[in-house]
Amino acid sequence: ETAPKEAQMQQTGSTILKLVWLTGAAAMAMAVLAQNLRFLRRLKRIRQPFACPESPVPVWVASGLPSPCLAGLFRPEIYLTPEAAQNPETRQFVLRHELAHYHARDQLWSLLRLICQCLYWFDPFVWLAAALSRRDCELACDEGALQRLGEAERIPYGQTLRVSGLRVFGN
Repeated sequence: ETAPKEAQMQQTGSTILKLVWLTGAAAMAMAVLAQNLRFLRRLKRIRQPFACPESPVPVWVASGLPSPCLAGLFRPEIYLTPEAAQNPETRQFVLRHELAHYHARDQLWSLLRLICQCLYWFDPFVWLAAALSRRDCELACDEGALQRLGEAERIPYGQTLRVSGLRVFGN
């Protein structure tokens, strides 16, 4: 008689844990989706077209962004801050960086990170791995941009980012 009760309690505990996990995963997914949709809607409201024939993706200028970024999963677009768009050298460096994200298909890696964070919302190591992955992604894009720019542009690239205060690394 105690064995069936024990088995029933285990099953109830397992069901409760599954419901807690599912609730957390669904809440995370809804929050991430809502946040991204709000951000994309805001970008569409504040953006202005920016002519950039060398870019394979549309380029826009958007006031109020903390930093330039590549946005959009299926049809990515580059968004520049007005400060980055004004200065030709800064613009060149920022575009190279954002195009490195585009060529690496980082929007898909970002989606994969978010899916992992939603599914493993309870695991601090997944959150740490996602943060380290984002950092590595930014460093790889800097390396890719510098390879395309060449050795002579290394110092100006770093100085432009430092002096202008742009958070190119924070995409």
